[in-house]
Amino acid sequence: MGNRWLAVALSASIALNLAVVGFYMYERVAVSRRHFPPPLPGMGPEMREHVRRMRTELEPRLDSLREQLAATRTGLMDLVREPGADGRKADSLLGEIGRIEQQMNRLAFEHARRLMDSLPPEARQRLLERLEERGGPGDRHWPRQRDHGPGPHGHGPNGPGM
Repeated sequence: MGNRWLAVALSASIALNLAVVGFYMYERVAVSRRHFPPPLPGMGPEMREHVRRMRTELEPRLDSLREQLAATRTGLMDLVREPGADGRKADSLLGEIGRIEQQMNRLAFEHARRLMDSLPPEARQRLLERLEERGGPGDRHWPRQRDHGPGPHGHGPNGPGM
């Protein structure tokens, strides 16, 4: 009887471990698919690798700026909560938010320019179409953040419904 329960417990443990590993692998694949769009026309394997390296080089810099932006916005929200908040402090935080967003857009623009210069003509045209679909520089959601699920208020990292 004891061996039977041991076998059941062992089977349940193995099933749970397999489920956890399966979920982890699925999430890695799903995130990588969201992170890297499908290849552009005319791109061979080495060009796709070049684009992937460029993107991998850009992401840590954008992630750092996103963290700075989130911290600054949190500071602004903390200021909103304070009774009789200092307007000069708010202006300073708003200016910092603007500077960070400008840096993010500058990095995204420079990345897009470098990428455009390295692509074959048909891929260049498709990239332009993709950028226009996303709003391109100047759109408040450009460059888009990677989707890591809903934020603290039920919205995605790119705003409501994003």
